Formats: sequence, C-alpha cells, structure tokens
Amino acid sequence: MKIMKYLIPMEAGLTDNYVISNANTDDVCLEDGNVNNPGIKMTIKGCNDLDALFSCFTYDVSSEENLNFRRYYMLALQGQKTPWKLVAIKIIDGMMWMTFCNKKLYTNYYKKVEKSPECSLDNLPYYRENVVFSIDDAAGWLHADIHFMLHRPHCSKIEIVQVHFSKDARTSITELNPSRKRVIYLPVEKATVANEEKRRLATVYEYYW
Repeated sequence: MKIMKYLIPMEAGLTDNYVISNANTDDVCLEDGNVNNPGIKMTIKGCNDLDALFSCFTYDVSSEENLNFRRYYMLALQGQKTPWKLVAIKIIDGMMWMTFCNKKLYTNYYKKVEKSPECSLDNLPYYRENVVFSIDDAAGWLHADIHFMLHRPHCSKIEIVQVHFSKDARTSITELNPSRKRVIYLPVEKATVANEEKRRLATVYEYYW
C-alpha cells in the first residue's frame, strides 16, 4: 500500500467547495444535477442521535413553499423512494446544501414553456428544491457518517462518497473505489499559500493498494 499526503487551497464561501453530482460531465452546471439521471442514494451510519441529526436539516424556501416537496423530502433523506430524487450535494465544513428534482414536475414545467414561451409559470410548482444541513443547528453534540452512492447511467460504475460530520472535528470526505481511497479534511481556518492572498487549506490523504 502507498500513502500520499498534500494540501489543496479552497476559496472561502459557498461557491468553490466540494460537489457531489449525478450530472454528466458535459452538463452546463454540475451543481444543479441532472433530472434525467438516476438519483443519489443517501444512507446514514454511525450516528449517535438520529433525531438530533434530522433536526439539522431545514427546507430552504426560496419563494413560495412547494407543498409537494414538503410532503416528501424527509422521506427522501431517509432513503425511501419518493417522486423527488437527490441530484447534487455541496459540502463545506459542518454544512451541506442538497438539491432535489422531481421528473414529473420538470416535464410539466417545460411542456408548458414549449407550448407558450410567454406564459406565466407562477402557479406551476417548481421542479427543483433545496435542503440545507448545518451541524451547528443540532441541540447537542452530534457525529454521523452519511454515505452517498452514485450510479453512472453510461456505465456500470458505482461511486461511493462518505461524509463524516462531528461537532468537535473537521468535516471529512472519503472517496472509495477498488484500488484507491482518498480522504479530504475540509478547512475551517484561512492560511497563507505562497504569496497569494489568504485561502483555506484542505488536507488530503490518498491510499493506494
């Protein structure tokens, strides 16, 4: 087995962070996911308090509340089959921004647009919604391992990513495949990289066998 350790700079803020997506590599925006591809399966392991964990998830209502999504999103988080599928996750230390899509609402949305491009979509439920996870919202101490499984439609490849959240440690992301494991410890503080302006540093360990 071989081990390699190195540092990588990450810009502060929500725009340049770690993204898990079911999108194709040629999609315009990977952070939006792909409504036509299989959803990302989420399972929870190693959690000391499931009630505390689920209290950390909040439905981010950007405009009017989507009652269809409100009805299903907590079930989707628990791995149950619903009309909404998880398509993308953005991760920073202690926080996740999760995007869900509904294929039926997507189809209805664009059928109406194609039929009448100038029509009003105000009364039509939107097909994409977001859920925010923040470990700072937990009532007490919390740790959990959240596993994400992606199935790529163009091949038989399955990708597994494990995210570890803890109230007393840095968030870590573990990428697993048959010949390599990569563990990324997300940064919590800014540090200077050479003569560039201050950026945050993530610590990465790679294991080969």
